[in-house]
Amino acid sequence: IPQTPVSQRKPVVVVLPFENLSGDPDQQFFSDGITGDIINLLARFRVFAVIGQHSAAAFRSAEPHFASIRERLKAEFVVTGSLRRAGAGAAPAAAAPAA
Repeated sequence: IPQTPVSQRKPVVVVLPFENLSGDPDQQFFSDGITGDIINLLARFRVFAVIGQHSAAAFRSAEPHFASIRERLKAEFVVTGSLRRAGAGAAPAAAAPAA
């Protein structure tokens, strides 16, 4: 199967699982849900390709190595962040693209 040259393919984005800062491991589903929502919203844009949530989950770690992740997934952009759930609402603690 011929491969598409990099200059002709869409840029690839991977959204890593957001870190749960709540201190409650039972709240991990909340962070995973937000991660999934971001992936689904980004996938609506046809100008780039988005790596699926299950593929990105393989890189869940305390200290992600962005260069390695980008190389393995052939991604130009890595999005990472963390969440802390407080009361009935939630506030993003940090969410910044790492290119």
